Amino acid sequence: MPTTVRAFAKINIGLAIGALRTDGFHELRTIYQTVALHDSVHVAITPGSGIVVGCEGDGVPLDSSNTAYRWAKEA
Repeated sequence: MPTTVRAFAKINIGLAIGALRTDGFHELRTIYQTVALHDSVHVAITPGSGIVVGCEGDGVPLDSSNTAYRWAKEA
């Protein structure tokens, strides 16, 4: 069943970036506050194979370098 959620923006009050992990992500320690600004993220499982990432904005990678793509591949 398709779902749409709001991904709220945040303001980092404090941010420490740690060592690179084996999965390609960094350890993070952060203190943040969410704000009302948000993106809408739509996720659906459909017949077929593979992962498709789409975005109406410019500058968002639509290939395997996209963080959402990487997360979906690991799920």
